Amino acid sequence: MGIDDFHVVETLEAWLGNHPNEPLFVVWNTNALHVPYQAESEFIDLSGVPGDRFEKAQYLLDTAIARVFAALEKAGRFDDALIINTSDHGEDPDPAHNLPRINSYYEEYIRIPLWVKLPRSLRGRPEEIALRRRIREPVANIDIVPSLAALWGAKADAGAGAGKETFPAECEVDPARDGAAGRIPWSGENLFSPRITRDRIIAVLSTGDTRRWDGEGFGLVRGPWRVVLWPKSGRHLYNVDSDPAQTRDLWATAPDSVMAPFRRRIEANKWLKRIHDHHQAAERSPP
Repeated sequence: MGIDDFHVVETLEAWLGNHPNEPLFVVWNTNALHVPYQAESEFIDLSGVPGDRFEKAQYLLDTAIARVFAALEKAGRFDDALIINTSDHGEDPDPAHNLPRINSYYEEYIRIPLWVKLPRSLRGRPEEIALRRRIREPVANIDIVPSLAALWGAKADAGAGAGKETFPAECEVDPARDGAAGRIPWSGENLFSPRITRDRIIAVLSTGDTRRWDGEGFGLVRGPWRVVLWPKSGRHLYNVDSDPAQTRDLWATAPDSVMAPFRRRIEANKWLKRIHDHHQAAERSPP
């Protein structure tokens, strides 16, 4: 990608030294583990690190994160820092379903680590208790912004839920709210709230209004259920509790109690509906 992660580390270290009392908000989009994987650095010697490019990149990123934590410690900020770590997708050098990452909505790519290091002011408080209750619940990257907004006491504008803890259902079209232009707010949940939406359906997409990939698909997550739609392989349904490898397709046999919430979700979301309807039309077309 042309950006050495250690450049960010050294920049942050210098800033912390020069601004000991100023508030700090950092979004760090790391690059070391992005293909083709960073195996060389002008800031750290990787020649003695065993393994291939991927493993060297892992070492570099682990070392970079450790340096950031050490810099926060040195500046006396670590205990009061809120740190959230997430990713845009998973990584599997030997994927079970033989699909390119950009076209796969299976667990090996959509299941990612999201961890939170709380500041000491929140330890033992209701926010920590609520967060711990969600450890085994599906969450999504779209939960990060409303969670931060809730901690900071910020209110969403009218188009994004007017400060509600749960923003409007993701991408559902409400003409009264969105107007003729069809402005569609993204949704998310406050991860620090004790109110957990049961049977929540999370949509996984790599496409939208500004970017579309060759061969669009999507994934849906609801409890242990996973819907996978990919034009070249069709529509699939799996229960990852009983079938973690996603090898037994239940699309044709699942009861309506399982399928109906997914159908409603697809109908309510303009991108899901467009992709699903396009796929159905292709199925009906003669070869």
